[in-house]
Amino acid sequence: MNHLNKLFSRRIPSFTSTFFRHTKSFSQHLPTEPLSEPILTTPRHFVAVLPPIQVLDKLEELREELKKKAEGCRIKWVPRENLHIRLNFFGNELAKDSNMLKACQTLDKVLSNVVPFEIDIKELKAFPKWDKPRTLYLEVGNGRDKLKKLVKDLKTEWKEQNLTNIEESFSPHVCLGIWDDIYVKSSQGDILKVLSTKYLDLTIGTFLVTDVLLLNSELTSTTPIYSPVYLSRLNIKEPVKRRARYRSAPQFMGAGFVQQGVQNHQIQK
Repeated sequence: MNHLNKLFSRRIPSFTSTFFRHTKSFSQHLPTEPLSEPILTTPRHFVAVLPPIQVLDKLEELREELKKKAEGCRIKWVPRENLHIRLNFFGNELAKDSNMLKACQTLDKVLSNVVPFEIDIKELKAFPKWDKPRTLYLEVGNGRDKLKKLVKDLKTEWKEQNLTNIEESFSPHVCLGIWDDIYVKSSQGDILKVLSTKYLDLTIGTFLVTDVLLLNSELTSTTPIYSPVYLSRLNIKEPVKRRARYRSAPQFMGAGFVQQGVQNHQIQK
C-alpha cells in the first residue's frame, strides 16, 4: 500500500491541480441532466485515449445528425462525456491495490518510450455488419498502426505482470451508439443504406495522442459514469509552446470528469 501511495502522490496532485484549474471555463461542456444512481459498486477499470474538445464537438455534431437520420431506430447513443478510444478493459481486476500498481507502473514504463503521434477519426462503420448492426462506430484511420503497436506493448507488459483481464483483439475506434433491437426491422433498411453510404468518405478530426488514462466505470440505470483514476503521458520532446495545445485538461478530458472529480479513494494516506 505504501508503494501505491508513493506512486500516486507523485502524479495525481499535479494532475488534479491542472484539472480543476480549468473547471470554470469547461463548465459549458458539462452534462445538463442529473446523473443516475449507481447500480454496481464494484470498481470496473479501463484504459483509454480521450479526444480533445475540438474533436468532441465534431463527434457530437455527427451523433446528432445520425440521430435524425436514424429516427425510429432503437439506438442507445453514447453521451458526449463518454466518447473515447478504449485500449483495454480490466473489469474489476484492478480493485486489488497490487494490481492497480502494476497497471499504472506499466503505463509509465511503456509510454515513456513512445513519442506523441497523430491519429484521425473517420469512416462510420457498423459491427458486425450493416445488414445486422449491433454497434455504430467511427474507425481510427491514420495513426492506427502506431496505436495498435502501443497497445500491443502495453498488453505484453501487463501479461508479464500476471494481469489476466487482457483483451486479445484490438481495433481502435470510437463507439457512437449501440443498437437495442436484436433484429433489424425491414423498415430500417433504407435508413441503413443511407448511413452505410453517406458517411464512407468522412474525417472527423486529427489530434495528437499525448496522454493515456486509466478510468473507473460506474454502471447506472441509464449510462456508465466515467471518472479518471490515473494519467500517464507519452515521452513529449516537442517545445512547450506547441504541446500546451494538447496538454491542458479541458482539451483532452471528457466533460463528465469535471463533475465527477478524480476518484483516488483507494490511495488516500
